This record gives sequence, C-alpha cells and structure tokens, in this order.
Amino acid sequence: MAQRRRNTVHPDTTLTWRVTSQSVVESHSARDGLAMLERLSSFGDDDSAPTMTILEASRALSFAALDPNIVRLVVDMSTDGQASGGGMNSPDPLSAAQVQEIRQAVLDFKQWKDATLGPGNCETVLVTDTFGHQLDYYFASAFDEVHMQPTGYIPFSGMSRNLPFFKNALERLGIDVYVETREEFKSFPSVFNHTQLPPPQRANTEALLASLNDIIKRDIQATRGRTMEERAALGQGQALAEITKLSNEGIIFAPTAVSKGMVDKLGYYPDIVNADKYPKRMDLAHYFGCNKLSPANSGLKATSRVGVVYLRGAIERSNGEFSPRKVARAIREAADADDIDAIVFRVDSGGGDPIGSDTIAQAVDYARTIKKKPVIASYAGSAASGAYLATAQCDYIFAQPLTVTGSIGVAMTKVTIQDKFLDRLGITVDTYTSGSTIDSPLHALSAEDKDRYKRIADFIYDDFLQRVQTGRQFTSEYLKTVAGGRVFTGLQAHQNGLVDGLGGILDAVGFAVLTARAREDPGSGDSPSPNQQVINRVRASLAKGYVPPNASAEADTDDSLSTEGPGASKDSDSASSTDSDHSSTSGKAAQSAIHPAKFFSTRLVTPTTEIEIFPRTKSFSERFWGCSSTSEQLELVTQYLQFQMAHAATNAINGLMSQLGQAVQAETGITTMSTQPQVTAAMDTRVRR
Repeated sequence: MAQRRRNTVHPDTTLTWRVTSQSVVESHSARDGLAMLERLSSFGDDDSAPTMTILEASRALSFAALDPNIVRLVVDMSTDGQASGGGMNSPDPLSAAQVQEIRQAVLDFKQWKDATLGPGNCETVLVTDTFGHQLDYYFASAFDEVHMQPTGYIPFSGMSRNLPFFKNALERLGIDVYVETREEFKSFPSVFNHTQLPPPQRANTEALLASLNDIIKRDIQATRGRTMEERAALGQGQALAEITKLSNEGIIFAPTAVSKGMVDKLGYYPDIVNADKYPKRMDLAHYFGCNKLSPANSGLKATSRVGVVYLRGAIERSNGEFSPRKVARAIREAADADDIDAIVFRVDSGGGDPIGSDTIAQAVDYARTIKKKPVIASYAGSAASGAYLATAQCDYIFAQPLTVTGSIGVAMTKVTIQDKFLDRLGITVDTYTSGSTIDSPLHALSAEDKDRYKRIADFIYDDFLQRVQTGRQFTSEYLKTVAGGRVFTGLQAHQNGLVDGLGGILDAVGFAVLTARAREDPGSGDSPSPNQQVINRVRASLAKGYVPPNASAEADTDDSLSTEGPGASKDSDSASSTDSDHSSTSGKAAQSAIHPAKFFSTRLVTPTTEIEIFPRTKSFSERFWGCSSTSEQLELVTQYLQFQMAHAATNAINGLMSQLGQAVQAETGITTMSTQPQVTAAMDTRVRR
C-alpha cells in the first residue's frame, strides 16, 4: 500500500530533477554497475541523483507534459564538486547538440502545458549556485525562472577551437607522417603535416563555429535577455546584438546577469525550493519509472514497439562496447525480432575505420531490404565521416541543429621512424623481408608505395560517394559540393539535404512509429491511406524546416496519427517558414514553438509505445531501475556484489599463483603455466552458477 501511494501522482505535483555530473548520459554503459553502487552508498543524500539517458529524460518530460497532475518542473543544477569540462555539469560532458536536445524537451514540456493548462499555469524553475560551463546556461535559458546565488557567474564566451600542430616537432624528432586525403576539406591529419590549417579547411572550420555560435545565441535570445515584450520592441537584430555583446565579455557576474535578464533572481536553493512552497514533489526518474511499465503490466494495449540501437565513440574494429560487430549484431537482432515494428539507430560518433563502417551499413541494409523494417537515424553530438557512411542508407535522418555531421571524405596516414630518431637513441635495425615494406614503420614509402596509397584512398572515397549518392538520392554533381571532407552543423546539413529533419531521439521514435504504421496500410494509386497521407505531410513540413506557430488550441492527448497538436496547422504544407527558424521562442508571457517534429512525436510516443534497447542484454543500471520493488533491487545488488567479490577473489588468487609460479621458476627453472588458467576456469564456473 505504501509503495502504491509513493508511485501515485497526486494533483498539483511538482516534478523535480537533480542535474549533476552523472545524472544525464547518452546511453547506459555496461560498466556503470560500480558507479550505481557508489550512488546507492549515499542513499538519502539530497545530492544523489539516478542516471537517466537523454531518451529516458525526454520521454519522462513527454509523459509529464500530457499528465494534468504535473503542474511545474523544478531543476536543481547546483554544482557537485566535479570538474566541469562541458555541458550539463558533467566531467564526461554532453555535447552542445545533446544539451540542446534536453533543452528542447523542457521547452516542449512548457509548450504542451501552456496549451492544456493555459498560459502561465505551469512554471519551469531552475536553481543553481553558479554555472560551470556556457552550455549549462544554454540549458538553463529554457526555463521560465532562473535563480543563482549572489556570488555566482555565467561563463559566456562563444565557441572556439584550439588545434596544436605537430609538424615541426615531428621533424625535429625524426618522425615522418605521410598523409593522403580525399579531398581538400578533410582536416583530421593536417595537424601532422601542416603548421596551420590550409585555407579551405580554415574556412570550413570558421563557418562551422560561426553556425554553432549563431544557433546558441539565437536560442538564448529567443528565451532570455529581456522580457518577451522588450525583445519584440527591440527587434530580433538588436536583441541578438545584445547577446553577442555579452558573449564578448566572457564572464558575466550575478548582478550583471540579473540586469540583462539572463537570471531572474539571486538566492539560495533552500529558500527557493522547500516543502512549504512545493509540498507535493516527485523526482523525474521516479516519475519515469512509474510511467514506463510495459503495456502488458499496466493493462494497456501496446500500439507500437520500437527497437533502439546505439553507436557511440570512434568506429574501431575492437572488442569495445560499441564495436562495429556488436552494433551490427544489435541491428540484426532488432530486425529479426518479430515483436519490433521499426528501428531507431542513435549515433554519436565522429567516424573511424571504413571497414567497420561498412559492417554497420550492411546491417542497416539488411534490416531495411531483407526484413522490410524502417530504420530511422538519430544523430546526437556528432555523426561524421564513417558514422555518416553507416547511416546514409537509413530511411530518414534526424539531427539537432547543433549536431556536427558530414565529413564525407577519406584520410590515411603512414608513420615512418627515420634514422635520425634511431641514431639519437643508439638503435640500429637490421631488416629481413620477403615482400613489400609498405607497412613497415622503419621504411619510407617508395614512389610505388605512395601510388598504392593513392589508389586505396580513391577506392574508399569512390565507394563512400556511391553509398551517399544512393542513400540520399543526390546527383554526382551536387554531391561534390557537400563532400570532400566538408563538416556541417545539423542546421546546415538540413539545408543542404544531408539530413532530413531537425529533432532528437524522441522525434525519431515518433517518426519510426508513423513510418511503420504507414507501411502496414500504404493505400493504392492516387488514394494513399490516412497513415500515408500523414507521413507525406510530415515529410513535407520537415523538409521545409517547418516550426508550428505558437499554441492556441487545446491539446488532445489521444494516441492518434493526427498532426494536430498545440499550434499545429491542419494544412502543414501551406505553413510558411525559414530554414533558420529552428529554435523555440518561449518566454514568460508566451508559449514556445514546437521543434519541427514534436507536434506528432509527443502524441505518438505515449506509454503504449514500447521502446526497447538492443542488444537485449541490459546494464546493471537499466536492470536496477527496471525492478518493480525495493526487494528486487536489493536482490539484484546482492547478486552484483557477490559477482564482484568472486571476480576480485579470482584476480587475487591469479596474482598469488602468478607470483608463486615466478618464484618456483626462479628457483628450479620449472615453468608452471597451467596453474593460473585452471584456477580461473574453476572460479568462473562457480560464478556462473
């Protein structure tokens, strides 16, 4: 009974969210068990916060937006002593695009609440002691009220990039790096063979940073820095100029932040958020746990099931958590699952090995062409080079305006250690070979070897271009204007056709649901089915960068395919827009515009839409927060501790046996190599039982 009361959302409930250095991540890691136990050791501490993925946090806010019992959102972003190297108070920082995605989820929450409860009847409040990074403030700028301690400040200096170049140092050491690129905009290896970026690469980098900076400033200008009425009176250009001037100051202290409208009030968390002011409170992670029960357990009928596969980090042929083979296997597993209707491929990678990228791309093609399941790509912080190759064949691609993507090109390097380096160390080398020395780090490339490198680079690049041309349906002439190693923001990529829509992972899930339903009943000839009519309208709206006008109609929470939502026009195709109008325009006295895809995704991704992460093996954190009772959580923790203790004992015994073997060998000359594997195998058998 007590558990049921704790899981009940009462009227006039305040949703609380503690944002710390470990509370928001891209995906749960298979190695997060010990971190979870560390947080459990501080159970009851106000600073402890469960880890939520971007998908989980966005979905929780989506559920809350449709819940009439939730009337406000209060976020505590006070720093927790961790080194802040990036956005969202995190030592493992979220990228600008990931922060933008969470920020947009807050704006969407406010938009739907204003439409259902009426403007001003739902407040969003953020409280902090100070801001550790400008992306932290970028997130905070989405809230109706921002409170900061009187001694706090905002780091606000715009976007920058510092590149160290090693050419001169390598020459002094006697190390040569041969570089082969396709084409002139591929900047990765330039740090090895140049002393500064060549003009084409410098121009591309400056354009990228300018676009990133402009997007962030426009988003902040739309929600902060003077009231909505004052911004309207000034005009967008003047208001943006004020934000630009503030960014040139670098650090904005509390009094200035208040006078410029970047912060509303100065104060301390206990005085602002207390039981007297907000008596009914529920943590966001707890609220999500109450709402993410499967339809089978909650008595609801599942309408759609979407599988989500993650690709994170460099694409390398290794045994890592997101190795190409494991990612491809997860995609195939989702494709083969009869209970999965569509797949969302979530990517946060700067690229890497072309062979690994090809492995993943083949799995995507298998899901689409053999299993006939829609595969929708969702780009997080970056999806460039090999990561773009892996997703070029997807049915649809979503990116955030701040995503870094493109880099359609090839870079190859060959390191040669020269005699100059070896002579300094007194090392001589005698080489014996029966074939080519093209792969030897001790032999310079011959003219024939360099020609082979050129042919390899041409082959890989031509294959890359062909895949993009087929997947994106570009002409070869147009493809040349966006390839060559050029890097773009998501907004630029949306304008040039490299991505289809601007949105986050929840938008991709909603679009996947829509696509799967449309394929079930595509219609015939000139009479497409209602589902297909909707998807045609959504595609047309997204292609134009459409942002619905401010909400005025009452929101309908029925799980239908209608695109009617807060402010969504019934004739989406006739709505006027500009590609640059990607940001929300929320203020204290007006509603925010919904992100280009939100007007349908929030309605579709309801508790009756099941989302499952592939591969289906779950991390400790996912299993822990998926438990339905405290007793199940305690049992899981006990099992985990037993496993860790057994694993530690195994390592200790192996260490002792290794030392014993070395001692025996030193005294007698007898090798005892078989002892350690026997101990390991025996211990592993007991652990598995």
